[in-house]
Amino acid sequence: LNLSRIDPNILAAAVHKMRVAKVRNAQLTTFQIARILRRVVDISHLRVLDIRDNESTRYVNPDLKRESLRILERFDFDDTRKCQHRKVFVCWLFYIILFIGSFYI
Repeated sequence: LNLSRIDPNILAAAVHKMRVAKVRNAQLTTFQIARILRRVVDISHLRVLDIRDNESTRYVNPDLKRESLRILERFDFDDTRKCQHRKVFVCWLFYIILFIGSFYI
């Protein structure tokens, strides 16, 4: 689904009337994503937003994503998935080190 031609203000207004918005792989532009996230801090019905698999998410202001992450009940975008995988990997690595270290004690 290609939503990149929709006016960012119209798209943001439509998204914020919903409680759950899943616009994965919708080819959103950076400006569209930023406009949606700016509206998050305004009065909005939106509680869950999934914008994963949109190439432009990496170019959106990190402070804007962080603020949206704080406000929304659930906010999925490509960076959060990478962070979650990184946290799991670090925990897994920590347990391996503890396990191997137990043989040398």
